[in-house]
Amino acid sequence: MYIPTKYLTFFTLKCQHFWVLYQKKVILSLGLFMLNLNKYIFVIILLLSIKLKGHCQDDTNHILISIELPAKTGFLLNLYNDNLVAYPVDFQNTTADTKTIKQYIPRTQVHQEILYFSTLAKVHQYFIVDEQYSEVNFEYEPQNKTLIPASQSIADHSAFDRNYDEFMSRFVRKDRVKNRNYNIEKEKEELKKLYLSYNKTYKSDPFLTKLNTIKYYNTLQLLAPDDSNLHEFLHNVSDSTLFVQNMRGLFFVYIKNNFDSLNFEHLNTENYSDAFIKYFSIGTYSFLSNKAFKDNPKYQPLIDWFITSEFYKSNPDRIRKNILPVDKVAFKKQLQKLTLQDVFQDDFSIEQITKKIPADFYLLDFWATWCKPCIEGFKIIEDLDLPENLQVINISLDQNEYEQKWQEMSQSLNLKNSYHLPKDYFGSQEFFQLLELKSVPRYILIYKDMNLIDEAFYQPHQPEFIKKLRAYCRSK
Repeated sequence: MYIPTKYLTFFTLKCQHFWVLYQKKVILSLGLFMLNLNKYIFVIILLLSIKLKGHCQDDTNHILISIELPAKTGFLLNLYNDNLVAYPVDFQNTTADTKTIKQYIPRTQVHQEILYFSTLAKVHQYFIVDEQYSEVNFEYEPQNKTLIPASQSIADHSAFDRNYDEFMSRFVRKDRVKNRNYNIEKEKEELKKLYLSYNKTYKSDPFLTKLNTIKYYNTLQLLAPDDSNLHEFLHNVSDSTLFVQNMRGLFFVYIKNNFDSLNFEHLNTENYSDAFIKYFSIGTYSFLSNKAFKDNPKYQPLIDWFITSEFYKSNPDRIRKNILPVDKVAFKKQLQKLTLQDVFQDDFSIEQITKKIPADFYLLDFWATWCKPCIEGFKIIEDLDLPENLQVINISLDQNEYEQKWQEMSQSLNLKNSYHLPKDYFGSQEFFQLLELKSVPRYILIYKDMNLIDEAFYQPHQPEFIKKLRAYCRSK
């Protein structure tokens, strides 16, 4: 466990004070000490172990990230928790000078994956920290808004993604598939050349060679899902420390393509390796959490199998909420109980707000003044041609002490329907708990009668955002 320095100093002083008192007690009670020697030895060992633990970060469970940032610069890194749910880590330099910002992050993967996205700059970077390292260093390039690895402990696999993605966009377009001259075997040969070229480049680096193999099969599966080599690779997976995020994508597509032929009674460690079951479970979680497949009765057999898996049992409460739909009756009840404040500090219910701005659909945009992706979302939405029968309600989750900043930012961003929902307001906690609303931005789509459509709608930078909004609003 990482203990901040200010608490560590206080704790160390307390331990020293206790040690002095303890020494006095030993001198005064030497006879009793001799009778209870084992007990006191245990206490001494315990105190020393706690003190040492306070000074030393547990490198096996944490990674120290250091980033050299120019003055007044900041951004978010995206990490994955134990359930492979993405969460942001904020790096900010608020000073007037260049400064190295350091943060400990929990190691949740053997090969820890770190993602950096800048939507406005169109930068997507992917980094992996091998299991043998517990410290990584970056430099920030403000002109291109990119991160530059400053230590050999970081593997930058952005090039893998770009080149394999470029291959797919070049060779696997729908119009080419319809073309009579489309030769799938030729495309597979081209893909194999790309794979072998990377293997040659990184022949001395088994870490990147292994990653290249996974990237190859990920792309091959999109190109030729029935390829026998692909199925052989998947069924014979034996390494449970492979790159989890990439393997998740591989098994996600595998489940999507092969669901109708899967035998769930046969799907166990007696017939498959532990690694296969692990990655199949992770792929299943990703699949059942996806909006395109969630809440579809067709996939009930997959759910029934998944809840018996060790991955599900590791955190059933959290996982269950991500793969099963929110209770719509409970949602409406909790939504009706909310009390929001406008910029003039007047109280309103959601029902009163919707009467002021009548529409068939409402997009509830939960945000905070410190959240850069939230601000980017405002700018993107402003440039979109939203459906006429849709209204956006912006709901700030800032703490009360930032209320003035929220009011000023609402005006500067020209937010027409801006409200504040303090966490301690009536009904807030029950609403947050029901939706697991612990991070922003969060978009919720509802009907005009406050019935729920989607409790975690797409984000504005995603192509599905405007596409799905228009589809819903046309159906009315």
